[in-house]
Amino acid sequence: MTSCNETNTTSAMMLSHYEHITTSNVLQITCSDDILRSQMLQRAGDTMQCVCIPSLFLIGTPTNILTMIIFYRQGLGDRMNLCLFCLAFVDLMCVTTLFTMNSSCIIGLFLPNQKQFWGRVLIKNSLNFVNGFSYSTGCLTMIIAIERCACVMFPMHIATFMKTKTMAVVLATAMMLTQLLCGVYAVKEKVSIVQDVTTGRYLTLLTVTELYLSNNIFTFIENIVLPLISIFTFTVVFLATGLTVVRLRVALNWRKSTAR
Repeated sequence: MTSCNETNTTSAMMLSHYEHITTSNVLQITCSDDILRSQMLQRAGDTMQCVCIPSLFLIGTPTNILTMIIFYRQGLGDRMNLCLFCLAFVDLMCVTTLFTMNSSCIIGLFLPNQKQFWGRVLIKNSLNFVNGFSYSTGCLTMIIAIERCACVMFPMHIATFMKTKTMAVVLATAMMLTQLLCGVYAVKEKVSIVQDVTTGRYLTLLTVTELYLSNNIFTFIENIVLPLISIFTFTVVFLATGLTVVRLRVALNWRKSTAR
């Protein structure tokens, strides 16, 4: 009788040529414990794909559109209106691309045999946009925090060095830069179809491309630059918000003391 280790070895030998296969979305089932674990993971994944993300899309889409309309009607000539309008737009794009990337659940209702294939295709073609808009959200939040902090710290001078046109350039640059950096996910993987000799089933996998492996700049961007951007934006938002709160408390205490 073939043991679990022997079966796993056979499957590993079959896929040895695809040593860079992304396994986060592929379940290799060979043992009873693996079957139970994979069923739990499959249910959790289906719940996320078919319930949570569509619900987020249905709620996030109209609310972000309504937010954009409100700030547009108030006038984009104001710096803060422009910032919040762009933030709502980026959030709208983020939930839309996230829903698109996980829409294989809906496709599976009509084409159940092609659910896995379309799931991999959608991930490959949407992941760079999802990450790009996610990083853009963080960058725009950081810009808004800095702008509010500057208004509180230097209320008499902010209008001279932070005009609406300058803010528009900063916002556009941040959004384009994050999308450009996250383009690394567009070239990282490709869709491959292999056959498992153990089960005879065809598996649709995401395999790392030769272009990605032959250029260290891609791994540098993915593993160093993008994480540093996340840390930097969080740190700046934290510090700017803290300075704003402290400055407002000082101003509030001063007004209370002078009013007596």
